[in-house]
Amino acid sequence: MGDKIRIGILGQGFIGSVYREVLFQLNNFQVVCVAEPVEASLKCLSGVKVVSDYRKLLDDARDLDAVVNALPTTLHLQSVRDTADCGLPMLLEKPMGIHSEEAGRIKTARSGIKLMVGMTGRYHPEFVRAHEMIGKIGEILQLNERIHFGGTPFPSQYLDAQQCGYGVGLTNGVHTIDRFLWYMNDNIASVSVDHIGNEFFHKDVEDNIRGEILFSNGKLGLFSLRWSPHQETDYVFEAVGSEGIIRVYGFDRAVLIQGDKSTELYRHNQDADFRERHKPGLTAELEAFAEFLQGNKPTRHVDDCIKAQKVIDHFYRSAMGA
Repeated sequence: MGDKIRIGILGQGFIGSVYREVLFQLNNFQVVCVAEPVEASLKCLSGVKVVSDYRKLLDDARDLDAVVNALPTTLHLQSVRDTADCGLPMLLEKPMGIHSEEAGRIKTARSGIKLMVGMTGRYHPEFVRAHEMIGKIGEILQLNERIHFGGTPFPSQYLDAQQCGYGVGLTNGVHTIDRFLWYMNDNIASVSVDHIGNEFFHKDVEDNIRGEILFSNGKLGLFSLRWSPHQETDYVFEAVGSEGIIRVYGFDRAVLIQGDKSTELYRHNQDADFRERHKPGLTAELEAFAEFLQGNKPTRHVDDCIKAQKVIDHFYRSAMGA
């Protein structure tokens, strides 16, 4: 591996294109090739080869040091197998698979190559800073998270079972459950779902889900996840403790509340749009990936993601009989 890590990117949807923009800004990476079925829209990328199929990208594996996989979830297993056959390390966007059993097969399929899972919630600075300060609120009594995203038009791939397998419970729920496990630092004993439905888009995947988890220590985690065609966004995580509250407004800021005192822990650039506010987290994640490739820092995200997906499997077993 030379001075720059030569990267190929599989998939150029929203998150894949943000990865590309961040990689262009990092001095230790060089984007060599991207794979995207709608390749004509990317011909303007100077110095970057554009192909329509990720397997064509892998044909030039000798020119690459690693790949970033931002393909739809249902393509993860086969694309990991194909990439492992080429011996290329991979940063795989979450969730690993459409359920934990498939995620386990992906863990096995990557045998012989380095695999890091893009659990970006572990890297967004507002959540990192909040986690650093968690000791300030004493014993954690309860965790709460609302992820309510809206938009017109809403990204169609998230509503397509052929691409994502399931809906908001998997796509965003993997962040929620991973965050609960990260902050509480305790195992989950049980899961219950109050409601799961597709009332907002009437597609073949759920667009809203609400329920609770019970930790082994008896504490609760309450969650509400929703996509809608409306423009509202309400992304709030709370750790409620015996001596205060840490509240994180995703892609915005984090605050510590103790009595009548509120202390700001982190704030994003308020002039940046939603896309730009993803970039600090992806930057930190890619820097961790570079260290991982160099063998300087281990990662636990493969097992962390599988653990979170086992909890999410219970969403669907209990609510849908899946």
